Amino acid sequence: MEQFLAVDCNTVRMLCDLGVYEYVIVGSGIGGGILAEELAKKKRKVLLIERGGPTFSTHICNTARPDFSRGKDDSPEGNEVVYNTIKQRVQTAEDSEPYVGGPIYCLGGRSNIWGLWIPQIDSDTLEEHFPKKISDDLQGYAYRNAFNLVTNHSQTDGIYPEGILSIDELNEAKEALGRVLDGMILPGHSIGLGPIATELISPAPYRFPQGAYSAVVPLLNRIYARDEYLTVLMDTEVLQVNHGISDVEPNGASQETPNSRGRIPCDGLMYVKSLTIRTTSNKQINQICTERSKVILCAGTIGTATIALNSGLQYCNPPDSSQKCHHSLVGKGLIDHEIWGVRFAKMRGDFPSKDPMNLQCMIDICGSRALLTVTINANFFLAGSTSLPIAEYWEVNPIVPMLPMDPEKGRRDIKNSSFDTIAVLIEFGAELDNRNEVLKIPAPDPVIRIRRRHTHTDEESQEEMQDLATRIRNTVMYWLNPEPFRGGIPIELPKAPRLSLLGFGVFSHEVGTMRMDGPGNRPGVVDENLQVHGFSNLSVCDLSVFPYSPPANPTLTLTALSLRLAQHLTAEGGDTRSESESSDSSVQQ
Repeated sequence: MEQFLAVDCNTVRMLCDLGVYEYVIVGSGIGGGILAEELAKKKRKVLLIERGGPTFSTHICNTARPDFSRGKDDSPEGNEVVYNTIKQRVQTAEDSEPYVGGPIYCLGGRSNIWGLWIPQIDSDTLEEHFPKKISDDLQGYAYRNAFNLVTNHSQTDGIYPEGILSIDELNEAKEALGRVLDGMILPGHSIGLGPIATELISPAPYRFPQGAYSAVVPLLNRIYARDEYLTVLMDTEVLQVNHGISDVEPNGASQETPNSRGRIPCDGLMYVKSLTIRTTSNKQINQICTERSKVILCAGTIGTATIALNSGLQYCNPPDSSQKCHHSLVGKGLIDHEIWGVRFAKMRGDFPSKDPMNLQCMIDICGSRALLTVTINANFFLAGSTSLPIAEYWEVNPIVPMLPMDPEKGRRDIKNSSFDTIAVLIEFGAELDNRNEVLKIPAPDPVIRIRRRHTHTDEESQEEMQDLATRIRNTVMYWLNPEPFRGGIPIELPKAPRLSLLGFGVFSHEVGTMRMDGPGNRPGVVDENLQVHGFSNLSVCDLSVFPYSPPANPTLTLTALSLRLAQHLTAEGGDTRSESESSDSSVQQ
């Protein structure tokens, strides 16, 4: 298979010299993989460069088929084991907070191993921190298109597993949680099932369901078919973008590409002339010409910033002084949102188990907006069991209605007895912090300086979160097994343990090193169309462009931005369809 998937680097260089490729995309994860597929679908010539190789054929949930009973206790679940094994090292500078994440280099990138949760960013956060055009587009059509893509249109009539769960149990759980959250749920929001990026039911006879979404599937399909519109150059690292100042006329005949829709560098702007690449197998360094191509960096928040810093983008100033340019922000602002969590386990006794469910809603807590997630008898898919061990075990006792168990006994018994599990996660947003950055240091691994300075560690916030977790625990335990409580929740139940702050990078949600402009003329590295200020043919499409770390998993938003960018690029290159027509077409495919 390696021979079949291989692409000759020298031939790629010659094709680049001829201007064959309209788009050169660096990185094949959620940002780059989806973008490459969408552009190829529109019959645009794309070169996709990936640092790793074809490690997986699809999302790991589809191949390892993890045992969900493992995710319920503290033993590692399939995704965690694979991710912790293959993630690459990132070094931290002195005085940094520990970094527990790490990039993975393979076709499909992080989309092979992720948690599948796809909530939208709430409208208030979008309107406060993102450009108005992006906020409007996300809420108007882009979120809908992204959701349909990653679920393969399987959840248009309801969030999975809405049609499979017991309606009575779901309503009971929502009602019970609603009583706990009275007065805390933000206006316009309600408790509902947390959406996940899956298609788990066959859409038609003899058709396989998509399963968990990964960008690798459509890419491999095109590679296997020898698709003429997509070339994937794997095991190749991009070290640098080499740039200069354009002095050609915007539509000069001497600069036309073989495809008439190719982008031409504009007079007075900087442009990327070539990419310096290194083959990972033999460390051979080459350059590929990009003068007639649009370059999109999608190497991740740390990877893209590393390429940009090695290229000197932080020192660039366009010759036209009227061009808005804030390249001094390149590599700065790195942040991850705060996620506080606690997990409980309760011996089930003779009562039947309840259906697993993942409930979410936006709440007001500690004076901030936050996404609350409560999982019942469900694992975390990724970084749930080992990063957040069960803090409390409860047993049903014939004398005392509910009795806390010794933790060691609980950890032993949960492997052999029936337990219900409860998890409470509170996810806060975070402002970018310019003191955090990717450092330009010639080390073999990326080097970052990080510290979250605005965590909710004050006593008042800690008590408020602890009180909420206690009320959720008591209410859910009562709902799961009401008999031991004999008419009500006993007031003498002890407080729940305080919530734990998950490590920086635990879910690979770090953002901000190539931020977009914000409302109120807040400066950014890229504009609302993700194009780097002052450059005619350089854009970015990964989590690095986020101007704020939202109180939600950012994957659906990145998917929506990737689809939106594909639409913008093809319209810019001569696609005359209207925005709504392009949107509808995306939904149907």
